Formats: sequence, structure tokens, C-alpha cells
Amino acid sequence: MKKLGAAIVGCGTIASLHADGIIELDQVELRGVVDPKKERREKFSKEYQCPAYECYEEVLQNPDIQVVHICTPHYLHKPMIIQGIIAGKHVIVEKPVVMNPTELAEVKKTMELYPDSQVAVIFQNRYNDTTQKAKSMIDNKEIGELVGMKGLLTWYRSEAYYQESDWRGKWETEGGGVLINQAIHTLDLMQFLGGELESIKGHVDTRSLQHIIEVEDTAEATLYFKNGCRGIFYATNSYTENSPIEIELHGTEGTLSLRNQQLHLYKNGEKHLVAEDEMMKKGKAYWGCSHEVQVADFYRCLIEKEPYCITPKEGGVAIEMIHGIYESHRTREAYIMKEAKSQ
Repeated sequence: MKKLGAAIVGCGTIASLHADGIIELDQVELRGVVDPKKERREKFSKEYQCPAYECYEEVLQNPDIQVVHICTPHYLHKPMIIQGIIAGKHVIVEKPVVMNPTELAEVKKTMELYPDSQVAVIFQNRYNDTTQKAKSMIDNKEIGELVGMKGLLTWYRSEAYYQESDWRGKWETEGGGVLINQAIHTLDLMQFLGGELESIKGHVDTRSLQHIIEVEDTAEATLYFKNGCRGIFYATNSYTENSPIEIELHGTEGTLSLRNQQLHLYKNGEKHLVAEDEMMKKGKAYWGCSHEVQVADFYRCLIEKEPYCITPKEGGVAIEMIHGIYESHRTREAYIMKEAKSQ
């Protein structure tokens, strides 16, 4: 079979995980990297032995490239996804898929007009062994009926973090703060494990670096699920370190706890380790260990001509959750979810 050609757009810190995922696949070849910064693209090109391009348009015009990986700042996601689809490419895009529901609607409309292009959204933590085991145990009622859950993210982002990239910390270019950049994975896992959401009520604030950023660094919300489960969520970038993310799932017959790449079951007064994720080979521990797994699954679907599961519709639920928290903060009322969670 002829190999699929891939290109990575944006040579920032996350791009190497995409490249590592590609080079592990026998039926896929990395055929280009794109970045407007010469030094960065040439360094990446040398490390992965592939051509370097200055402009995205060059890649879109190359018939030997069938798939583009978008690893760029948030504000570029929507136009680059749409350009890729129109050019006949398949697209895999880092989170967030876009910055708001209006942009999401534009992407989905373009996909309807060009149905041959598949679009995938990176939510690698869904592929973690711990997440998959938790999902299976919930679906199989191993903790009874799910009645409650909580998600906690307490991280630290410095002044230097925002100053080194001028697109961060601004509504127009980042689309939000801790919600859309860091806690979006936690929100996605909460709805992935908890089921379809009915409504959400939340509050946001900027507790640190008010002189540096426009966006929130702290958020809290209550999530109301259609199955009767209620979730609480808290996220901040104003802590003093990057603590492990915690997700707890409370059932009528037991409780599951996701923390430190481990899944524990609490039942009948006993604690059991039921799953554990692999250690990260490279990058930051809180990225999780499953980028390569998700990349491989996307290409498997392309090769076997199967529809991929984490599309902009599915990946866009987290975007509406974030929008809902902002709207609830603005109106001081619960936000009713409009987008049905796809199955």
C-alpha cells in the first residue's frame, strides 16, 4: 500500500509528540514541517529528516501530503482546519479544536460541504489505560449508578509563560485562560465518563497576573448530567506548582479515583489499584502518555476507511462547556447545553 504523507504545522513543544507518533507507523511518512520561524522549522526538519516549509499554503498545494497536523496557537485553528478541508486534506488538530461555538459551527459546516476529509481533535487522555478502564467500569455498573463526580486542576503559570508567547492570555488569540488551555482536558474527561450534559453553572475570575493577562486564571462550575449525576469542577493556574489532576467518580456501590496516572477503586472499605498508565517517554508528565496512541488510531481509521470518533462535534462539547461557564458567569444563571453529545 502507498504510504500516507503527513505534515506538521507549528513546531512548538507539542509538535514532537505528533512527529514521534507518525514515525512509529509503517504506512505513514512525515513529509514536511511548517513554521514561520526559520530557526525553529530548520531544527525540527533536521531532527526528523523531512522538508521544512515557511508557509502552510505550500503544504496544502503538495499532492504528496494527505494529512496535516495543526499544532499552532488557538486563533489559527479554525482558518487552518477550513483551509485544509477545502484543499482536500485530512486534519488532526490539537486542542482546543477552535476558540468558541461560532467557530465550531463554521468548521462543521465546511465538513458537511467536503465530507471526504476527516478531522480529528486531540484529546489524548481519553486513550489512557486508566481512562479506558474507568469508562468500562462505569458502563458495566461496577460502581453501581454514577451519582457524583469531581474534577480538580491546580497548576501554576508564571508571568514569563505568558510573556514568551504574545498570543497567550488574550481573548482574541487564546480564546480564554485556564479553561481553554489547561483544564479543557479535565472537562472533556468529565463529560466522556459522565455522559450527556444537561446544564452547567459556573464562575470565573483572575486571581493573579491581572496586569499581564485579560483572561481567567481560575474557574469553578457545577455540571448537571441528564442521567442525574452531578459534578463539581475547579481549575486554577494560580497555585504554586503543577499538582496532579484529580478526577473522582462516585457511584452507589463504590468510588473510582483518577490521580497520578493511576486508577483506584474504593469499595467495601478497601482500596484497589485497577489500572496504571505508562510513564511519559518525553515531554511534560501532565500531557499524559497517549498522543502516539491517538495518532495511530486516527491513521488506522483513515487506512481502513472507518469514521474517526473524536471529531469536531465530539471534541466540540468541551468548547460549549467552556462557553457555558463564561455565559453562566455573565448571566448568573445555569447555561443549558445545546450541542448533543455524539456517541
